[in-house]
Amino acid sequence: MSQRVPFIVTVLGKDVDPFTLHIYAALAEQERRMISQRTAAGLAAAKARGVKLGNPAQAAANKAAAQARAADLAPFLRKHPKLSDRALAAELAKQGTVVSYMTINRARARLGLNG
Repeated sequence: MSQRVPFIVTVLGKDVDPFTLHIYAALAEQERRMISQRTAAGLAAAKARGVKLGNPAQAAANKAAAQARAADLAPFLRKHPKLSDRALAAELAKQGTVVSYMTINRARARLGLNG
């Protein structure tokens, strides 16, 4: 609406005036905000009751995969301790291994190679 691009809201029809569209948009934004607040409050209450959130099996699998990735990168990281995370990621990309600089950073942290 701010770009003045015409559009049709199916529920309201094509002849609805801009004021009505603004009202509906404001109501939708308020509802989104209230849903977010209720969700956050519900999760906080569940956590306070001691409910474990998430999937423990998936979390363990993710952690194992991250450990394996760090172990795979360890020789390269130890060989180039002075290079930045971005430089390491670029060097690995040249060798055909695409890894983000954040993955490099996390692998260094897992291996105790930061600092």
